[in-house]
Amino acid sequence: MSLKTELVIFDWDGTLYNSVGQIVASLQHAAEQHELPLSDEAAKSIIGLGLPEVMQTLFPEAPELHDSILKAYGDHYIANSTSDAWFEGISELLHDLKAQGLKLA
Repeated sequence: MSLKTELVIFDWDGTLYNSVGQIVASLQHAAEQHELPLSDEAAKSIIGLGLPEVMQTLFPEAPELHDSILKAYGDHYIANSTSDAWFEGISELLHDLKAQGLKLA
């Protein structure tokens, strides 16, 4: 028995969209707003963690600031989400899959 593929589901960050630079820049912005040190290496090291874990990992000494840091991070990330950072070939892949009649999510 052969199954027909009708739907293809993708993860966004790190699969279709190269968000590493934007994540690092937004974390650094948030850290600077709160006068906390943060290196590029430290900011990159948390990619893949959930935001609560990011705060605990990067800023364990300032739990009272976590909500404010997250807000500054989110505001910066959204405000700077205008660049095209697709991984090479992704746009063409998505167009090809859509042209084949597949549903994409």
